[in-house]
Amino acid sequence: MYLAKFLGFPKISQTLGLSDGVFGFLLILVALAMFWVAEWAEKKFPREAY
Repeated sequence: MYLAKFLGFPKISQTLGLSDGVFGFLLILVALAMFWVAEWAEKKFPREAY
């Protein structure tokens, strides 16, 4: 490590061993799932009117 050169900043897709396209697709799927969970939580736990 002491004599190693800087090889650039590693990308998450490289660290996980995925191609950039597959990683992007998985990221989109996770984002859509998070929006769906947020909508579900808003319906299940409604806010009281101000």
